[in-house]
Amino acid sequence: MDRNEIKILSYLDEKELNSFRIRPQILEYRKGDIIFSFGDEPNFMYVIIEGFVKISMYLTDGREQILYTYKKDDFVGAHNLLTDENYLYEATALDKTRVLLISKMDFDNILKKNNDILLKILDQSFRRIRRSEELIDRLVGLNADMKVAKLLLDLAYDIGVVKKDGVLIRSHLSREELGSYSGVVRETLSRKLSSFEDRGLIKIIARGKILITNIEALEKMTS
Repeated sequence: MDRNEIKILSYLDEKELNSFRIRPQILEYRKGDIIFSFGDEPNFMYVIIEGFVKISMYLTDGREQILYTYKKDDFVGAHNLLTDENYLYEATALDKTRVLLISKMDFDNILKKNNDILLKILDQSFRRIRRSEELIDRLVGLNADMKVAKLLLDLAYDIGVVKKDGVLIRSHLSREELGSYSGVVRETLSRKLSSFEDRGLIKIIARGKILITNIEALEKMTS
């Protein structure tokens, strides 16, 4: 295991790294592959070391609701291992993705006893609770401009890359998925993105790539 490649392992010392009973395995997924599904038992902690993953659930009417998107060094499953609760959502690879799997046994015996990692997990859990609260607000209480602006800000925070002329988002989500994530239909999303581009807030570079050129204006729209 290379702690230089996998950020969360940098919190472990050599003794802890050598104490794993089950060697963590790296699995590769193609775009659209399911990493785990609703109802699965929490047997692993999943650490993304390459690619992008979406976390979603299905509403009672059958529509998909995207909750989060994850990139390199993000992890999922740790909270479920702490609480021993089955997954209420599913994880899907958005492109070619490599994921490190850490067993429940080693999570309980090593990672959970490491204060730095435990604090990292708790911090992530808190942030995801806040994001869930914001998602509810976005879906039921905001107008279309605010919903799309908030979507872009969430993606910028989750997977954005700071460039000289703005923040680049390469989401790997389709327009339909982006609409689901934002709480508007696909057609409305497309209109709002075009409007934002006309107003100089973003640049639509290519399919799946958006450059936010005025992030302050988007933040004002959601405040």
